[in-house]
Amino acid sequence: MTLAMARLGVLLLAGLLLAPQARAGEHAVSQKQKEFQPSELSVEVGDEVVFLNDDEISHNVFSRSEGAKFNLKIQRPGEHKRQRFQEPGEVVIRCAIHPKMKMTVHVKPKGEESAATTSGPCTVSDDGNGDDHCEVDASEPMSVDGKRAEDAPESVPAAPEAP
Repeated sequence: MTLAMARLGVLLLAGLLLAPQARAGEHAVSQKQKEFQPSELSVEVGDEVVFLNDDEISHNVFSRSEGAKFNLKIQRPGEHKRQRFQEPGEVVIRCAIHPKMKMTVHVKPKGEESAATTSGPCTVSDDGNGDDHCEVDASEPMSVDGKRAEDAPESVPAAPEAP
């Protein structure tokens, strides 16, 4: 083995050891008309959720759930903020400004099967101005709990009226 080949081997090994790790999953949640869209989301530990304010009013996303307490503070229209989920469990997320805004993030251990979300396929993209947007592929059928809309029953029982 020549000295040049040995150096090349050392450089390749160093490159592999110093290469950045693959980025964890990224998911988008839109805030529009005082609602989180989707209202339920499944992610893996280490995944990041981008909260996009697609509304015409400000929001304040926070959680008091054990293992995932955070407060993203005021988020003006058009802004986005990110939150990484490091602990498995159920995370209830609310808006401090609009108490009826609520969503749930199910954080699963890495590699565990995730249930389908109500959002359909959603891709986070940058519009070139530094703003992220949630783009839903309308060609894909949306699903709830892993069931496609066309498989849903014709009718469902009415929910009882609230007292």
